[in-house]
Amino acid sequence: MAKLQLRRYIWLIDTIRSANGITFDEINRRWMRSSLNESGKELPKRTFHDHIESILEEFDIEITCDRADGYRYRIDEYDEYGSVRKAMVDAMVLDSAVRERPEIGERIVFYDKSHSGNLPAVVQALKDRKTILFRYRHDYSYARQFTPGCENLKDTDYTDEIAVYGLLFCGIWFMVGKVLSDHQLHIYALHRLSEIEETEREYCLPEDFDVHQYMTEYKTDISVDHLLEDDGLSLEVYRVDADPNYLL
Repeated sequence: MAKLQLRRYIWLIDTIRSANGITFDEINRRWMRSSLNESGKELPKRTFHDHIESILEEFDIEITCDRADGYRYRIDEYDEYGSVRKAMVDAMVLDSAVRERPEIGERIVFYDKSHSGNLPAVVQALKDRKTILFRYRHDYSYARQFTPGCENLKDTDYTDEIAVYGLLFCGIWFMVGKVLSDHQLHIYALHRLSEIEETEREYCLPEDFDVHQYMTEYKTDISVDHLLEDDGLSLEVYRVDADPNYLL
């Protein structure tokens, strides 16, 4: 898909999604003001309908026309789409906005420490149902900075093998799975992993294991002792919804 064509699809999705019903004439007026309209010409209705079909095919996002409401176009079920798809579209909408108005880029902060490039390898292992070997770093920088007596506490590394059961994104990526060394479930922050290697060992995901419930409802209290621990070993240490500084 050509980059310009993709940007037009994203522009159309954002234009329709941000309006509470919008007619073709209103879409066309916005198109005439868009920096993507390099020719300065109006949007042909045939091209508009072609874009709608392509958006359904490429993104599985359906744009509908409500004839009873003056032929207004909507994306009624956008909030019901999967979170990964919505995050992808939102990221492209943001990128498109910055391209159109570079000055707003200085007012947008993105926390770019989500997975340090580890996500593709973990997703592949999840698809293959193969365990992965990894090195994990206990980072005590928060304790060294904020906990008296821990100024000289050293970071530590260890290696292990895990059967990946699922992933959670909450500012940074976490994975949950059963670790082979103790046969217990653990949750790890992906940006703390390195030397990831998929093995030939296959595993079966337990039928009664609910990844969504486990990852989103697992909460414990934060105590002073916990500040000496690392965030990624387990969410027994820090809540998912804790202050982001705890997740660094």
